[in-house]
Amino acid sequence: MLREVPKPRRADGVKTLLFLSRIHPKKGLDILLRAWGRLQGRYQDWRIEVVGPDNEGYLTAMQELAVELRLERVEFRGPLFGTDKLAAYANADAYVLPSWSENFGYTVAEALAAGTPVITTRETPWSVLEREGCGWWIDTGLDSLTVCLDEVLSTPARSSTG
Repeated sequence: MLREVPKPRRADGVKTLLFLSRIHPKKGLDILLRAWGRLQGRYQDWRIEVVGPDNEGYLTAMQELAVELRLERVEFRGPLFGTDKLAAYANADAYVLPSWSENFGYTVAEALAAGTPVITTRETPWSVLEREGCGWWIDTGLDSLTVCLDEVLSTPARSSTG
């Protein structure tokens, strides 16, 4: 069971899934956007915030994918640094890194330090997430991410704890 950690709330009550990483194919942002496309209609009180520097023009491809999928409530913010970056982690209700490959995944550690629960893949070394009750360690791919997000977004106590 995830432990409760108080989180700041947006004035409009909308909750945030944060993706904060290089905008690169191996990070799995396309999977997150496609999963959101399957779920967004059921979760009007959620949004996705995409934060990070573009890598070789992949940001444009992801923005075009968001348009193609007719995604709503997705914000591409570019890179954040210092206290702005820390605030993004702290204000998020969950951090998502659906990566295809990570040696460590420093952003996972940063999210956890901010008290934000993490969803990441078995391609990262973060099996401790489930054991310690601070997130989800899932198979890589669209179906497994969609199922996990559906569980997280439909269970308010889980999504707001870390």
